[in-house]
Amino acid sequence: MTVRNIDNSLSNSDWTKQTWDLQFKTVSEFFAYKNVVDSSVAEQRKELDHFMELPVYEAAPTTFKKQAQEFLTDDTTKALRGKPLWKQNNGVPSQLEIERALSRLEILPNPPIPDIDNPEKYVESPWQVVATPTIDPNLWDDAVLDLVDFNELYATDKFLSRKKIRKHIDVLGQAVTPFRSHALIAVVGDRYTIIDGHHRLMSQWLIGQQKAPAWVID
Repeated sequence: MTVRNIDNSLSNSDWTKQTWDLQFKTVSEFFAYKNVVDSSVAEQRKELDHFMELPVYEAAPTTFKKQAQEFLTDDTTKALRGKPLWKQNNGVPSQLEIERALSRLEILPNPPIPDIDNPEKYVESPWQVVATPTIDPNLWDDAVLDLVDFNELYATDKFLSRKKIRKHIDVLGQAVTPFRSHALIAVVGDRYTIIDGHHRLMSQWLIGQQKAPAWVID
């Protein structure tokens, strides 16, 4: 199963900004945001040139625009290096990761289902949806804490609440209710099926994680 590509927070031509709230203030921080700090000058210029064509660039600070022009026009410039801003520190997402996740959530399309009330309040699950299996609740006593790969997950909820996902993003992808720190996953056949925790896992996926801890039963 292939998870949908969501890395479009800075390439959506319809995304316009009146104020600058993207966290990065310099060109080097922008390169960190775009994960090209270790790339060549040509690749960095390509990313910067594309960004300057987007509507959001109009709201950029004057200092940023000046740096961008200098970087693109100086033939002697070297690639700008730096530490990526969104690398997790001890498993905790940075503020930039959180802002980026919220932007990703904002531009995800509404479900194309006409009989859903207020479709703008929902998004479709990024995972293939399967029927909910019947699980003996006593089995959860033997669940083990394990890392699950988002590419291997199957969902039992087709539509997810934007509001709930946003809450989980705001609390760094953790549970918003007591005594439930991780999602519940049941291995049914060869499928890692989400029983509980769809919103939590999607928030972590939007933040940029590739795996997440979960309680798993087989």
